[in-house]
Amino acid sequence: MIIRKALPSDREVLVDIWLRSVRATHTFLTEQDIQGLLAPTRTYLTSAESELWVLASDAGDPVGFMGMSGSEIEALFLAPELLRRGGGRLLVDHARKLSGGDLTVSVNEQNNAARRFYEACGFVVESRSDLDGDGRPFPLLHMRRRDLAIQAEEDAPHVVQFLEDRLYEHNSGRTHAHDGRLFARTVRGERGDIIAGIAGWTWAGACEITQLWVSEEARSKGLGKLLLQEAEAEAVRRQCRIVLVKSYSFQAPSFYEKHGYRVAHVVEGFPPGHRSYTLVKSI
Repeated sequence: MIIRKALPSDREVLVDIWLRSVRATHTFLTEQDIQGLLAPTRTYLTSAESELWVLASDAGDPVGFMGMSGSEIEALFLAPELLRRGGGRLLVDHARKLSGGDLTVSVNEQNNAARRFYEACGFVVESRSDLDGDGRPFPLLHMRRRDLAIQAEEDAPHVVQFLEDRLYEHNSGRTHAHDGRLFARTVRGERGDIIAGIAGWTWAGACEITQLWVSEEARSKGLGKLLLQEAEAEAVRRQCRIVLVKSYSFQAPSFYEKHGYRVAHVVEGFPPGHRSYTLVKSI
Protein backbone atom coordinates (compact mmCIF):
# COMPACT_ATOMS: atom_id res chain seq x y z
CA MET A 1 0.00 0.00 0.00
CA ILE A 2 1.08 3.57 -0.68
CA ILE A 3 0.08 6.97 0.67
CA ARG A 4 -0.39 9.87 -1.71
CA LYS A 5 -2.26 13.16 -1.90
CA ALA A 6 -5.88 12.96 -2.91
CA LEU A 7 -6.71 13.61 -6.53
CA PRO A 8 -9.90 15.30 -7.78
CA SER A 9 -10.90 11.94 -9.26
CA ASP A 10 -10.70 10.35 -5.78
CA ARG A 11 -13.29 12.54 -4.11
CA GLU A 12 -16.48 10.55 -4.70
CA VAL A 13 -14.62 7.31 -3.97
CA LEU A 14 -13.62 8.77 -0.61
CA VAL A 15 -17.24 9.61 0.13
CA ASP A 16 -18.13 5.97 -0.53
CA ILE A 17 -15.30 4.75 1.73
CA TRP A 18 -16.49 7.09 4.49
CA LEU A 19 -20.08 5.92 4.18
CA ARG A 20 -19.22 2.20 4.24
CA SER A 21 -16.72 2.67 7.07
CA VAL A 22 -19.14 4.61 9.26
CA ARG A 23 -21.87 2.03 8.76
CA ALA A 24 -19.44 -0.72 9.74
CA THR A 25 -17.83 0.95 12.76
CA HIS A 26 -20.10 3.69 14.14
CA THR A 27 -22.81 1.39 15.41
CA PHE A 28 -24.04 4.04 17.83
CA LEU A 29 -25.30 6.14 14.89
CA THR A 30 -28.69 5.56 13.32
CA GLU A 31 -29.07 5.61 9.55
CA GLN A 32 -30.79 8.96 9.97
CA ASP A 33 -27.72 10.26 11.83
CA ILE A 34 -25.44 9.01 9.04
CA GLN A 35 -27.54 10.63 6.34
CA GLY A 36 -27.42 13.88 8.30
CA LEU A 37 -23.62 13.71 8.29
CA LEU A 38 -23.33 12.77 4.63
CA ALA A 39 -23.80 16.22 3.11
CA PRO A 40 -21.18 18.06 5.23
CA THR A 41 -18.81 15.12 4.81
CA ARG A 42 -19.20 15.25 1.01
CA THR A 43 -18.49 18.97 1.13
CA TYR A 44 -15.34 18.37 3.17
CA LEU A 45 -14.10 15.52 1.00
CA THR A 46 -14.73 17.32 -2.30
CA SER A 47 -13.30 20.68 -1.21
CA ALA A 48 -9.98 21.72 -2.71
CA GLU A 49 -9.21 23.38 0.65
CA SER A 50 -9.13 20.09 2.55
CA GLU A 51 -5.74 18.44 3.06
CA LEU A 52 -6.50 14.82 2.25
CA TRP A 53 -4.12 11.90 2.06
CA VAL A 54 -5.17 8.68 0.40
CA LEU A 55 -4.16 5.16 1.35
CA ALA A 56 -4.07 3.37 -1.98
CA SER A 57 -3.56 -0.20 -3.10
CA ASP A 58 -0.53 -1.08 -5.17
CA ALA A 59 -2.75 -0.52 -8.20
CA GLY A 60 -3.43 3.04 -7.02
CA ASP A 61 -7.07 2.53 -5.96
CA PRO A 62 -8.13 4.36 -2.75
CA VAL A 63 -8.82 2.06 0.18
CA GLY A 64 -8.70 4.65 2.95
CA PHE A 65 -7.98 8.30 3.64
CA MET A 66 -6.90 10.81 6.26
CA GLY A 67 -7.72 14.48 6.61
CA MET A 68 -5.17 16.78 8.24
CA SER A 69 -5.23 20.34 9.54
CA GLY A 70 -1.83 21.30 10.86
CA SER A 71 -1.06 18.75 13.58
CA GLU A 72 -4.66 17.56 13.92
CA ILE A 73 -6.00 14.41 12.33
CA GLU A 74 -9.45 15.61 11.27
CA ALA A 75 -10.56 12.32 9.78
CA LEU A 76 -9.23 8.80 9.28
CA PHE A 77 -11.36 6.15 7.62
CA LEU A 78 -10.65 2.80 5.99
CA ALA A 79 -12.74 0.65 3.73
CA PRO A 80 -14.31 -2.06 5.94
CA GLU A 81 -12.39 -4.81 4.12
CA LEU A 82 -9.11 -3.08 5.10
CA LEU A 83 -9.80 -2.80 8.84
CA ARG A 84 -7.15 -4.30 11.16
CA ARG A 85 -4.64 -4.78 8.37
CA GLY A 86 -2.17 -2.04 9.31
CA GLY A 87 -3.49 0.72 7.06
CA GLY A 88 -4.52 2.94 9.95
CA ARG A 89 -1.05 2.82 11.48
CA LEU A 90 0.48 3.71 8.13
CA LEU A 91 -1.69 6.82 7.97
CA VAL A 92 -0.90 7.82 11.58
CA ASP A 93 2.82 7.37 10.92
CA HIS A 94 2.46 9.57 7.84
CA ALA A 95 0.67 12.20 9.93
CA ARG A 96 3.50 12.12 12.46
CA LYS A 97 6.05 12.77 9.71
CA LEU A 98 3.96 15.63 8.35
CA SER A 99 3.48 17.34 11.71
CA GLY A 100 7.03 16.93 12.95
CA GLY A 101 5.73 17.02 16.52
CA ASP A 102 2.63 16.31 18.58
CA LEU A 103 -0.55 15.00 16.97
CA THR A 104 -4.15 15.52 18.11
CA VAL A 105 -7.37 13.77 17.21
CA SER A 106 -10.95 13.74 18.48
CA VAL A 107 -12.94 10.50 18.53
CA ASN A 108 -16.50 9.68 19.49
CA GLU A 109 -16.61 8.36 23.03
CA GLN A 110 -18.96 5.57 21.91
CA ASN A 111 -16.43 4.40 19.31
CA ASN A 112 -14.42 2.11 21.59
CA ALA A 113 -12.52 0.52 18.71
CA ALA A 114 -11.24 3.91 17.54
CA ARG A 115 -10.17 4.86 21.05
CA ARG A 116 -8.25 1.60 21.46
CA PHE A 117 -6.61 2.09 18.05
CA TYR A 118 -5.35 5.57 18.88
CA GLU A 119 -4.21 4.50 22.34
CA ALA A 120 -2.23 1.70 20.69
CA CYS A 121 -0.65 4.40 18.50
CA GLY A 122 0.48 6.35 21.57
CA PHE A 123 -2.41 8.80 22.01
CA VAL A 124 -3.82 9.63 25.43
CA VAL A 125 -7.11 11.29 26.35
CA GLU A 126 -6.59 14.88 27.45
CA SER A 127 -10.17 16.13 27.69
CA ARG A 128 -13.79 15.36 26.90
CA SER A 129 -16.68 17.26 25.33
CA ASP A 130 -20.31 16.38 26.04
CA LEU A 131 -21.33 17.31 22.48
CA ASP A 132 -19.69 16.88 19.11
CA GLY A 133 -18.55 19.80 16.96
CA ASP A 134 -22.08 20.36 15.63
CA GLY A 135 -23.73 20.32 19.04
CA ARG A 136 -25.13 16.80 18.79
CA PRO A 137 -25.24 14.47 21.84
CA PHE A 138 -22.24 12.43 20.76
CA PRO A 139 -19.45 13.06 23.34
CA LEU A 140 -15.93 13.49 22.01
CA LEU A 141 -12.63 12.41 23.51
CA HIS A 142 -9.81 14.78 22.64
CA MET A 143 -6.57 12.85 22.40
CA ARG A 144 -2.92 13.77 21.92
CA ARG A 145 0.18 11.89 20.87
CA ARG A 146 3.29 13.61 22.11
CA ASP A 147 6.42 13.43 20.01
CA LEU A 148 8.71 11.69 22.47
CA ALA A 149 12.43 12.35 22.38
CA ILE A 150 15.29 10.20 23.62
CA GLN A 151 17.59 12.15 25.91
CA ALA A 152 20.85 11.55 27.70
CA GLU A 153 20.62 11.35 31.50
CA GLU A 154 23.25 12.82 33.80
CA ASP A 155 22.28 10.69 36.80
CA ALA A 156 22.68 7.26 35.20
CA PRO A 157 22.68 5.31 38.52
CA HIS A 158 19.29 6.79 39.41
CA VAL A 159 17.87 5.82 36.01
CA VAL A 160 19.31 2.32 36.29
CA GLN A 161 17.63 1.86 39.68
CA PHE A 162 14.36 3.23 38.31
CA LEU A 163 14.45 0.76 35.41
CA GLU A 164 15.38 -2.11 37.72
CA ASP A 165 12.37 -1.30 39.92
CA ARG A 166 9.99 -1.13 36.95
CA LEU A 167 11.29 -4.42 35.53
CA TYR A 168 10.94 -6.09 38.92
CA GLU A 169 7.34 -4.88 39.14
CA HIS A 170 6.63 -6.30 35.69
CA ASN A 171 8.39 -9.61 36.30
CA SER A 172 6.76 -10.08 39.70
CA GLY A 173 3.36 -9.32 38.25
CA ARG A 174 3.78 -11.92 35.54
CA THR A 175 5.23 -14.65 37.78
CA HIS A 176 3.46 -13.82 41.07
CA ALA A 177 6.88 -14.11 42.73
CA HIS A 178 7.35 -11.08 44.98
CA ASP A 179 10.27 -12.34 47.08
CA GLY A 180 13.12 -10.41 45.44
CA ARG A 181 15.84 -9.38 47.93
CA LEU A 182 19.45 -8.22 47.76
CA PHE A 183 22.25 -9.67 49.88
CA ALA A 184 25.82 -8.60 50.66
CA ARG A 185 28.61 -9.96 52.84
CA THR A 186 32.00 -8.35 53.49
CA VAL A 187 35.28 -8.98 55.23
CA ARG A 188 36.89 -5.92 56.81
CA GLY A 189 40.51 -5.30 57.70
CA GLU A 190 41.92 -4.00 60.95
CA ARG A 191 41.16 -0.40 59.95
CA GLY A 192 37.55 -1.21 59.07
CA ASP A 193 38.03 -1.03 55.33
CA ILE A 194 36.49 -3.70 53.08
CA ILE A 195 39.11 -6.17 51.87
CA ALA A 196 36.70 -8.71 50.33
CA GLY A 197 33.01 -8.98 49.60
CA ILE A 198 30.22 -10.74 47.77
CA ALA A 199 26.80 -9.43 46.70
CA GLY A 200 23.83 -10.34 44.57
CA TRP A 201 20.12 -11.00 44.72
CA THR A 202 17.58 -13.79 45.16
CA TRP A 203 14.20 -14.07 43.46
CA ALA A 204 11.77 -16.77 42.42
CA GLY A 205 13.89 -19.67 43.65
CA ALA A 206 17.13 -18.44 42.09
CA CYS A 207 20.20 -16.59 43.32
CA GLU A 208 22.58 -14.54 41.18
CA ILE A 209 25.99 -13.55 42.46
CA THR A 210 26.70 -10.22 40.78
CA GLN A 211 29.95 -9.31 42.55
CA LEU A 212 32.71 -11.30 44.25
CA TRP A 213 35.93 -9.41 44.97
CA VAL A 214 38.99 -10.02 47.10
CA SER A 215 41.69 -7.35 47.40
CA GLU A 216 45.21 -8.18 46.26
CA GLU A 217 46.64 -8.31 49.78
CA ALA A 218 43.86 -10.64 51.02
CA ARG A 219 44.10 -13.25 48.29
CA SER A 220 45.24 -16.85 48.78
CA LYS A 221 43.70 -16.87 52.24
CA GLY A 222 40.49 -18.71 51.37
CA LEU A 223 38.25 -15.64 51.64
CA GLY A 224 36.71 -16.19 48.19
CA LYS A 225 35.68 -19.69 49.15
CA LEU A 226 34.24 -18.57 52.49
CA LEU A 227 32.25 -15.74 50.86
CA LEU A 228 30.91 -18.05 48.16
CA GLN A 229 29.83 -20.61 50.75
CA GLU A 230 28.12 -17.89 52.78
CA ALA A 231 26.24 -16.66 49.69
CA GLU A 232 25.11 -20.19 48.88
CA ALA A 233 24.00 -20.73 52.48
CA GLU A 234 21.95 -17.52 52.32
CA ALA A 235 20.41 -18.70 49.05
CA VAL A 236 19.41 -21.98 50.72
CA ARG A 237 17.86 -20.05 53.62
CA ARG A 238 15.82 -18.14 51.05
CA GLN A 239 14.70 -21.42 49.45
CA CYS A 240 16.64 -20.96 46.21
CA ARG A 241 17.31 -23.99 44.04
CA ILE A 242 19.95 -22.59 41.70
CA VAL A 243 22.83 -20.10 41.80
CA LEU A 244 24.07 -18.19 38.75
CA VAL A 245 27.26 -16.22 38.29
CA LYS A 246 29.10 -14.55 35.43
CA SER A 247 32.88 -14.46 35.10
CA TYR A 248 35.37 -13.42 32.45
CA SER A 249 38.13 -15.80 31.40
CA PHE A 250 40.72 -13.56 33.07
CA GLN A 251 38.77 -13.64 36.33
CA ALA A 252 37.87 -16.92 38.02
CA PRO A 253 35.68 -19.33 36.01
CA SER A 254 37.91 -22.21 37.15
CA PHE A 255 37.36 -21.13 40.77
CA TYR A 256 33.60 -21.56 40.36
CA GLU A 257 33.98 -24.86 38.51
CA LYS A 258 36.13 -26.11 41.40
CA HIS A 259 33.20 -25.39 43.72
CA GLY A 260 30.58 -27.27 41.74
CA TYR A 261 29.51 -24.78 39.11
CA ARG A 262 29.13 -25.79 35.47
CA VAL A 263 29.49 -23.62 32.40
CA ALA A 264 26.07 -22.89 30.89
CA HIS A 265 27.06 -20.35 28.26
CA VAL A 266 30.18 -18.83 26.74
CA VAL A 267 30.52 -15.66 24.68
CA GLU A 268 33.70 -15.74 22.62
CA GLY A 269 35.66 -12.53 22.10
CA PHE A 270 34.13 -10.53 24.93
CA PRO A 271 36.06 -8.60 26.00
CA PRO A 272 38.30 -8.77 22.91
CA GLY A 273 40.78 -11.59 23.30
CA HIS A 274 38.83 -13.17 26.17
CA ARG A 275 35.59 -15.00 26.96
CA SER A 276 32.52 -14.31 29.06
CA TYR A 277 31.17 -17.27 31.05
CA THR A 278 27.80 -17.87 32.66
CA LEU A 279 28.00 -20.64 35.28
CA VAL A 280 25.26 -22.32 37.29
CA LYS A 281 25.01 -24.61 40.30
CA SER A 282 22.06 -26.49 41.75
CA ILE A 283 21.79 -26.27 45.52
